[in-house]
Amino acid sequence: MNKQLSQLSDGLQTAFLNDAHDSAQEFRPELISNDHIQGKKVLVSLEQELLRCDSFGMSVAFITKSGITPLLQTLKELEKRNIPGRILTTDYLQFSEPEALMKLASLNNIELRMFRTNHETGGFHTKGYIFKQDEIYRIVIGSANLTLNAMTKNKEWNTKIIASKDGSIVKDVLAEFERLWNHADTQKYDEFMDAYQKEYAFFLSLPLKTVVKKIFRYTSSGNNSSHLLWHSWYSIHSIALILNSKFSEEDLNLYNHFEIQHTHYRTKQIHHLQV
Repeated sequence: MNKQLSQLSDGLQTAFLNDAHDSAQEFRPELISNDHIQGKKVLVSLEQELLRCDSFGMSVAFITKSGITPLLQTLKELEKRNIPGRILTTDYLQFSEPEALMKLASLNNIELRMFRTNHETGGFHTKGYIFKQDEIYRIVIGSANLTLNAMTKNKEWNTKIIASKDGSIVKDVLAEFERLWNHADTQKYDEFMDAYQKEYAFFLSLPLKTVVKKIFRYTSSGNNSSHLLWHSWYSIHSIALILNSKFSEEDLNLYNHFEIQHTHYRTKQIHHLQV
């Protein structure tokens, strides 16, 4: 057994069998979260992994300029060292910011692709970060998107898995990443960027009232899965923040009606699960 695999074995014993077992911190699976009291940030953990990896991959639903800005110095360092990276995002909810995507695509070592969502594919909500170092993979999977709040403030839970390249979990994660990366609905940067910029601009140009009505009508027409309802509810909040808008009385009536419907649907679902 080589040194890395021996250290990995010790780290797994510490994490899963006995926390008193001596092992190197960098080989221990762990929970990654934001905690200002303990000085913990998801951002710091990702920076550490980026700086020691040979290559990396990310599958992230939402990417914003403020989310990638703290990582740009690290990413530029990787560009100088020719460390290759692949980043997969999506047009889901038109949340990812074109400016952020253009900045990432401008780095010579990064290939950027976008998974295009539709009624058949459903939503795209992955948050996975893959880092390869020699024969070892460190994989962070959880709730954190590449947004500033997710990287530094939000209550996020992410699990860092550490495994050999021959481990089944690594093979499963890599296979799923490759499946999405090469999916028929995934487009290369040059294929999606112009169209997505127009879609994003159009979405932001809509009056808040129009967006609320469109979401409400869509989720009231038989498409009201719990997942879609929750994200539609969340989208209204997000859109209001993005546009720095206030709800009119009519908007509030629609919103309150929508929230009541959402709560009623969730109550029914919970009851169904209990019985």
